[in-house]
Amino acid sequence: SMKTSALKMLAMTTMVALTLTACQERVAPPAKIEATDPPIAVVGGTEYAIVTDDSVLSFTGTKVSGTHSGGWSDFSGKVVVPEGDFAKASLVIDINVESMYSDDTDLTDTMKGEKMFDSANFPDAKFEATSITAVEGKTGLYSVVGNLTLHGVTSGVKFNAKVKLTEKKLTAEAEFNMNRKDWDINFDGLVGDLIHDNVAMTFYIEAKVAE
Repeated sequence: SMKTSALKMLAMTTMVALTLTACQERVAPPAKIEATDPPIAVVGGTEYAIVTDDSVLSFTGTKVSGTHSGGWSDFSGKVVVPEGDFAKASLVIDINVESMYSDDTDLTDTMKGEKMFDSANFPDAKFEATSITAVEGKTGLYSVVGNLTLHGVTSGVKFNAKVKLTEKKLTAEAEFNMNRKDWDINFDGLVGDLIHDNVAMTFYIEAKVAE
C-alpha cells in the first residue's frame, strides 16, 4: 500500500541518519545489558495487536566499504495497556527470522546463513519488555528495557520509545544501537572490509484493538 511505502521510506531515511551516527561511533559499542528480569505480566487491560503491514522493523549495519540496510517482513505481537497507562503495559514482539530482507540478495543469504543469524536453526526471535518508565518532562516518551532473544541467545536492550495511545490504536517508534556480538553473531566479514559490531535498529509499530 501507499502507506506502507511511505513508512518504509521514512524508515530508510531514519536509517541513513542513524548509520552516519553509527559510523562516527565505531569506538564503543553499547554497554551490554544482562537479561535478568522477567517480562512484565499484566492481568487485564486493553489489548492492541500489531498490524504488520503498517509497521516497520528494520536495521542498518556498516562495514569498512559502506552501509547496508534491511529488516524483517514477518512479525507479530501485542501490547496490553492497563488503565490507559503505557508505563504499566506489557509488550511482546515475535519475529520470523527467515523473513529477513536487505538491499543485497547475497548479503541476505549470508545473514540468514549459519555464519550470522542461522535462521534454519534459530527461526524465531522475540522481544519482551521487562520495564517501562515514563521519561520525566517528555510527553509520550518512555524508557523501555527488555529481553531480546535472537540467534538462541537472550540479552538485554534499552531504548526510548515515542508512544501515541488512543482507545483504539497505539503507535510506538524507536531507534537504538545494539552490539550484534551480545547475541553471538560474530562473523566479521572479509579481511579489509570488516563489519562493525554496532547495528542501528529502527522500529515503527502500529497496533490496533480488535474490532
